[in-house]
Amino acid sequence: MPTRYLFVEGVQALCYTGAVCERVFMELTRAEVIHITALCRVAMTDDELETMRSQLSDILGHFETLQELDVEGVAPTGHLGMSQTVLREDSPRPSLAREDVLANAPLREDNYFRVHAVLDE
Repeated sequence: MPTRYLFVEGVQALCYTGAVCERVFMELTRAEVIHITALCRVAMTDDELETMRSQLSDILGHFETLQELDVEGVAPTGHLGMSQTVLREDSPRPSLAREDVLANAPLREDNYFRVHAVLDE
C-alpha cells in the first residue's frame, strides 16, 4: 500500500490509517512566517514578512499540485542525478601564494580574510 500523507495548515504528516487522507491546505500565516524567520535567525521588516509569506505560500501551493500526480509504480529515488558519481583522479598541484590570494581580498586582517558579521550577536 502506498504511503499517504495528511496536509494540515501546510504541514505534511504521515497518515497511518492507510485510508485516503484529505488534504487541507491553507496559506501560511504571518505568525508562522515570523516563527520561520526566528528559527533562521533572520530579521525582516513588515513588508518583507508579507512578501515572504506570499512567496512561501505559493511554493507550498506548487507542492500541493505535485501531490496530485499519480506516481503509482514509480520507484522512489534518493537523488535526481546519475546513479553513480563520476570522479576524476585527484592530482595535487601547487597552490597560490598566500600574498597573491590575500591581495585580492576586499578586507584583510593579518594573514586572514576579514568578512562582515553574518549573524546578530
